[in-house]
Amino acid sequence: MTIKNGQTICVLGCIDTPTGHAIASELLGWLKWYYTVFEVWHDGTQYEYPALHTAQAIAKATGLPVLYLHTKGACNHGERSRLIRKMWRKEFVLRKDYYLDLVHGEKPVVATQFTGADRFTRYNGFIANAAAWSAIPEIQPNADRSVYEVLWRDEPHTAIVGTIFSDITSQTLRKAHNYLLLNF
Repeated sequence: MTIKNGQTICVLGCIDTPTGHAIASELLGWLKWYYTVFEVWHDGTQYEYPALHTAQAIAKATGLPVLYLHTKGACNHGERSRLIRKMWRKEFVLRKDYYLDLVHGEKPVVATQFTGADRFTRYNGFIANAAAWSAIPEIQPNADRSVYEVLWRDEPHTAIVGTIFSDITSQTLRKAHNYLLLNF
């Protein structure tokens, strides 16, 4: 595992489909300048497990925060997905230092764009420090697409921080969609 000097780590989960390759190429076009990127390619049958497992292992091995992004969530919803990718670029490049400040320290913290009282991360993009990755059990293959969200939701000592909105729930998800439409 080689980490470029001074760069933050990113694990990019990539679905091995033509659309997944196109999205990965787009994301790598800007990620590579700001992050040491580890690409995890898979067929999608295990949802996000392969990339999440890799992100958790890297964070635990290095003690460093890891940005996690996944092409699945960025490529299966048309226009909204394009807006999500634009938001990711703004948030994880222009506001990268803000995110790193949030996850700095020894307390377990996950910083995502949207969360709420349900403590779910939204839109397959977040940065978590090593303490947050270590606070949950080792991520295993699971039929539940939201396995990591559930693990962190149920881990009471991990802070889940919404950097744009901290009041989004499954019932109010439209607010996040409207934010994307109005800002990107």
